[in-house]
Amino acid sequence: MPLYKPSDIVKDIRRQYGVELPYHQAWRGKEVAMMDLYGNSRLSYERIRWYCDAIRQTNPGSIAEYETIDGRFRRLFICFHASLMGFIKGCRPLIFMDATFIKHKDGGVLLGATSKDGNDDMFPIAYGVVDIECDENWEWFCRFLKEAIHSCTEYSGQQFTFMTDRHQGIIKSVPKYFPDSYHSYCIRHVKENFKNQVLVHYRAAERKRLIDLLNAAAYTPRLTVFRKLIAKLTSEAPGATTFLLHAKPEHWANAVFPGPRWGIMTSNVAESFNSWVLEARHLPVPQMVDHIRIQIMQMMHQRRNRGYSIQSQLCPDAEKVLQKNAEDGRRLAVFTSNIMIYDVKDTNYSCKVDLHMCSCSCGEWRIFRMPCKHACACIEKDGRSLYQFTDNCFQAELYRVTYAEAISPIPDMEKPQSASEEIHILPPIRKTRPGRPKKKRRPSQVESVREMRCGRCGKVGHNRRTCNEVIK
Repeated sequence: MPLYKPSDIVKDIRRQYGVELPYHQAWRGKEVAMMDLYGNSRLSYERIRWYCDAIRQTNPGSIAEYETIDGRFRRLFICFHASLMGFIKGCRPLIFMDATFIKHKDGGVLLGATSKDGNDDMFPIAYGVVDIECDENWEWFCRFLKEAIHSCTEYSGQQFTFMTDRHQGIIKSVPKYFPDSYHSYCIRHVKENFKNQVLVHYRAAERKRLIDLLNAAAYTPRLTVFRKLIAKLTSEAPGATTFLLHAKPEHWANAVFPGPRWGIMTSNVAESFNSWVLEARHLPVPQMVDHIRIQIMQMMHQRRNRGYSIQSQLCPDAEKVLQKNAEDGRRLAVFTSNIMIYDVKDTNYSCKVDLHMCSCSCGEWRIFRMPCKHACACIEKDGRSLYQFTDNCFQAELYRVTYAEAISPIPDMEKPQSASEEIHILPPIRKTRPGRPKKKRRPSQVESVREMRCGRCGKVGHNRRTCNEVIK
C-alpha cells in the first residue's frame, strides 16, 4: 500500500471501471486508506513509549531505547535478542553500517547495522531512527550497538571489522566505541571521492584509466604490486598524492588492510538492507520499525527452514566456491618442500603454500579465508580434508545456529488507551524545501553512465570551460 502511487490508482480505476478519476481525488483516497490502516501519524508517535516497553517484555534481552527533545521525537534504537545472538554465534564478525532517508512526510533517517551469514546473505543486527544524520546521532547509535554486543554472555572480546562509507560521524564513532576493531571503507565510495576531488578536470578516457588504476591497487593482495600501482597513479595524477594521504589506503586496500573482511570490498549489503525496507520507509516511524520487525521475523523463519535442508558441510554458496577451487587445483603441479610447505606451479608463475600458517603467496587464502586453488592442490596431495582449512563461518551448522532463535510477536491488543488527549511525544519538526518533494534517489557519479559532452567542439570528456580543441 505505501508504494501504491496515486497515478497508479488513476490508471487502475480507468482500466477497470472506465472512470477518469482526478489525481487529487486519488491522492486523498490513498491518504484516507493509509490512515485507516496505520492510524494518524501525528498521534502515533506516542506509541513509541509503549512499543519499546513491549519489545523488552516480549523479547527478553532485546534493547529498545528512545530520546525526545522538547517533547518531540529525536531518535530510536532497536536490537532484538534473536538478531544479536544470531550475529554473535553464527555470523562472521563483520558489521556494515549505513544510513538512508525515510520517505514519509515527517522525515528522518534510518540507520542500520547488518552482517553476512555463512551463505553470504544479509543479516540485520540492529536499526535505529534519528532526526538527521550527524556525528552526534552516529555516536549515539554506536554506543547502544556496543552495549548490545557486550550484553551477550557469548561475547568474548571478539574483534570486529566495520565496513562503511566515509561519513565523518562513523569515522569518529567506530574507533571510539570499538577501539580494537578494524574499520574498512567501501571502495565504491573511495573511488567516487577520488573522482570528485582529483579527476574533475580530466577527460573521460583519462578518468576511466586512473579509476581502473586505483581499483587495481585496492584489489591486489600483493604488497609489491600495490606499491607499483600507487606509484604509477601518483605520477600520472599529481593530485592523487594528497588524496591518498587523507583516504588512508590501510582502510580499503587488500594489500595493507590489517584485518579480515572475507574479500568484501563494498558496503552493498547495507545498500541491500536499505532497498529491502523500502516499503517500510514510506511509513511513520512507529509503524515503520514494527514493519521492519515483521520482515526480519519472517526472514529468519524462512532461512531457519532452509538451514534444515542443507546436506553439505558448508553453506551452498561456499561449497560451490570451495569445490571449484579444488577442481582448478587438480590441474596444477605440486612439489613438496618441507612438512606442510609446498611449491605449486601455475601457468605463468609459482606459489609457496604453507598449510601450517594457512597462507599462500598469491594472497587469496588470506583475503577470502578459504583455500585457494593452490592450497587445495596441496591439501588434497597431503590427504587432508579441505573443510579443515576453511573458515568456520561458512559451516552449515553455524548457519543453523544463526537462525536458531526467533523474534517473538508483539501483540497490541493489550495496549493501554490514553483517556486524555495529551500527547507526550510529537513528530519531529521537519524543515521542508519549497516545491514537490523528491522521491527518487539521485545516482552518484560512479553510478552515472552519462558522459560529459562539450558544447563548443561536441566531443565527450570535457565541457566548454575546459575545452582546448582548436576549431577550424
